[in-house]
Amino acid sequence: MAEGYDVLLRDGGIAHVRPLRPGDRAALHELVDRSSERSAYLRFFTGGRNTAHAYMDRVTSDKYRGHALVAVMHERLVAVAEYIPMDDDRADLAILIDDAVHGHGLGTLLLEHVALDAAGHGVRELVAEVLAENRPMIRVLHDLGLPVGQRFEDGTLHVAITAEPTAGLREGIEARDHEAERASLARVLAPRSVAVIGASRDERAVGHKVLRNLLDGGFAGPVHPVNPNATEVAGLTCRPGVPAGVDLAVVAVPAAHVLEVARDCAKAGVAGLVVLSSGFAEAGQHGAEAELLQVCRSAGMRLIGPNCLGVVNTAVRLNASFLPHPPVRGRIALMSQSGAVGAALLDRLEVSAFVSVGNKADVSGNDLLEYWEDDDGTDVIALYLESFGNPRKFARIARRVTARKPVLLVKSGRSDAGDRAVRSHTAAAATPDVAVDALVRAAGVIRLDSVHDLIDTARLLASQPLPRGRRVAIGGTRAGLRRWPLMPVSVAG
Repeated sequence: MAEGYDVLLRDGGIAHVRPLRPGDRAALHELVDRSSERSAYLRFFTGGRNTAHAYMDRVTSDKYRGHALVAVMHERLVAVAEYIPMDDDRADLAILIDDAVHGHGLGTLLLEHVALDAAGHGVRELVAEVLAENRPMIRVLHDLGLPVGQRFEDGTLHVAITAEPTAGLREGIEARDHEAERASLARVLAPRSVAVIGASRDERAVGHKVLRNLLDGGFAGPVHPVNPNATEVAGLTCRPGVPAGVDLAVVAVPAAHVLEVARDCAKAGVAGLVVLSSGFAEAGQHGAEAELLQVCRSAGMRLIGPNCLGVVNTAVRLNASFLPHPPVRGRIALMSQSGAVGAALLDRLEVSAFVSVGNKADVSGNDLLEYWEDDDGTDVIALYLESFGNPRKFARIARRVTARKPVLLVKSGRSDAGDRAVRSHTAAAATPDVAVDALVRAAGVIRLDSVHDLIDTARLLASQPLPRGRRVAIGGTRAGLRRWPLMPVSVAG
């Protein structure tokens, strides 16, 4: 928790949550100055800001006894939530949020994490005093998924919240995470407009191939080629920079220029980047990749890649990739960490979507499972993974998704040689094979041994209904059939 973590808001924005630091004093005073008179009144029970400013000085002093979390968006501190332990096992609870981000779900997210942090420090009850007219805050406190008691006295509502990680709290966090994850990816995987940065007149160049695939695929939205050294590419007028408000920017420039491009996209309000360029963590440039991710997170942009092939969504005729052959529309959503394997799979599968994640600096299989879970055009989800970034989160999400749709997995790097090969081109760290088996079995994921098995199984599940009950028998001469993962069966042979 020392470095914090990112949370996704209802509108798809990203906020970074971390503990309060003494150096945040100036930013807290700026938050107070940006707050309306009414917001200051509802938080501090006074109409002036002097009380609020004096309080921020105390919060950042070495005499502060409380625990506080802050949220940062676009490099600006936009919220602070705190609890101050009393003499017993109770603590006072309070929160102040920038008026500009009201209604985005940030208050709920912060208070959920404050409640978990308080419970971890032995607090059993959080106490808040809320003016009766502050209905939005009263609603947030009641929606936390924790037991709540209240009493009304002299125009103030005294709220007592049991600080324990209940099933309701965890379910609420999971539901909000799921909703926010989908929202954050919607403009990236189903964009209304696309810019190709590095669009080239050279037909052999990656930027030209991406632009050509977008046009030939019939994408209905505006497509903007960006190249300061050209006036026209593929019959479209070139722009020297990315236009404002573009949903998706596909970046096909040398690695040395990617950070500059990302900063320009952040200023233009781009929702997401697909960085095709290599030369990052897979080439030992971990610092450059970390800086790229920081630029994207500070601006609320999602990042696919770097070092990837691109993205496909056949429902909206989006082929933002440099694949050699056009994808065929179907009911299988495909994610591949390896570009070569992804291209081979696309030649043999009919897909609803394809995402090449490359180095997985941001968007990962966990994020895509969240998105495809509710995608009406997807019946089967197929994953080719070289590493698990967050195995626990994968297991939790996959367990829920597999109750609705089959999830297929091929995990590379089974041997030491395979592990070395994986590291050489996507900077992935392989998870021990026995741990992968246990993980996917517990999550209900169908693990397959090869890409050929993945193709056959995905085709079967996309074209045939799942058998019901235990009325399927499989006969054969190999004991390996006893490990058949698809369904409960009686085995002969």
